[in-house]
Amino acid sequence: MEEYIGKETMVMVWFVLKSVVYFAGLYGIIHLYIGITSPGGRVYSPFLSEHLDLAGGFRRFLLWGGSLFARMLGYPATYSDYHMHITGGSSVKMVYSCMGYGIMSVYSALILAWPSAWKRKILHLTGGLIMIILLNVIRIGGLAVVYTEGHYGFFRFIDHHDIFNIVVYTCILIYFYFYTRGKVA
Repeated sequence: MEEYIGKETMVMVWFVLKSVVYFAGLYGIIHLYIGITSPGGRVYSPFLSEHLDLAGGFRRFLLWGGSLFARMLGYPATYSDYHMHITGGSSVKMVYSCMGYGIMSVYSALILAWPSAWKRKILHLTGGLIMIILLNVIRIGGLAVVYTEGHYGFFRFIDHHDIFNIVVYTCILIYFYFYTRGKVA
């Protein structure tokens, strides 16, 4: 088959196929696990929900980070299981779609599918996922501050999920470009 389409084309075809498979696997596993640990589902596991609620722990971590960011900006902030509150101001509610699983799955699939050494993949997976999480924490704390101050003029017309997705996917594409060119370690 390589004789008809060329070696470079085959590498790209395999990269795209592997990326899709990795993304589907990662995203599917995350959603399956969320379903298993969410009460009311057909395959709900009370044990996993009580002892290994990874999604709940990650959500609380993001909300804690958002409240820490707001406090760094001088706003008294707290968090609970689903909300980040600015005392005397607004709050942000975090649902599963706000946690960034899709973006993290896309990024992970790209890094895992690209042909490079495993040590390099692990390094860049870790760094990139930390970057995505950090941007999400800034978004959460920043939204609460913006809404508390009443400076949400254009936010009324633009969904903050869209803005976050555009910013993060742009960062991922730029980073991935340099990653594939060997411009980053």
